Amino acid sequence: GSRVFVIEGAIAPASRKGVEIPRLRFVVLDAHGADIYAWNAVVDQAVIKPGEKVAFRARLASPPAHAHSLVVRFFHRRDLASGSV
Repeated sequence: GSRVFVIEGAIAPASRKGVEIPRLRFVVLDAHGADIYAWNAVVDQAVIKPGEKVAFRARLASPPAHAHSLVVRFFHRRDLASGSV
């Protein structure tokens, strides 16, 4: 009976060499585009090589009732500055 967000995707490098995969940042937005909930996740694989794809899957049980959309991006230093670890 309760809602669950399930987010699935894949990461593919744009580089011609191996790169480290940073944490993922999931941000739930309201209808006005304001952040209402966020969390981070670590991908199982730390480094991705050229030509590879790394799949990820995350879940959010009981998302906020006024959730409108969700953004997935890489964790950035500005997230530390905002206290959103």
